[in-house]
Amino acid sequence: PLQLGPWRGQREIRFSPATITWTDTIFPQNPAQAPLAKMPVRLFRLFLPQDVPGQQRAENRFYFPTTGLDITGSATLHLTRSNHFSALGPVQVLFCQVPICPKTGCRAHLTLSWRQDIS
Repeated sequence: PLQLGPWRGQREIRFSPATITWTDTIFPQNPAQAPLAKMPVRLFRLFLPQDVPGQQRAENRFYFPTTGLDITGSATLHLTRSNHFSALGPVQVLFCQVPICPKTGCRAHLTLSWRQDIS
């Protein structure tokens, strides 16, 4: 189960030898609740070290050449500086922002893969 503010949903994580894929599904709103307006939600929110530069290859794709990490989303991805810290120091946040419609909910996918051709 997943909860983002007033929204409920489900997160599925699949592992394979070459990739990790997240699927977030936000369920339609329960009609018995007070109606909610259409609004965007930030899904996934991955914290990445600030000193690992990312290259935006497409609206929905970032590549991090120093690590060989390739991240692809089913919607536009954003990479922003953050005031958060991890054990490795300051982080940047990668997220997917999608609109939620109270009647239909939403779904997004994020896939991480590692290229083997880096030196």
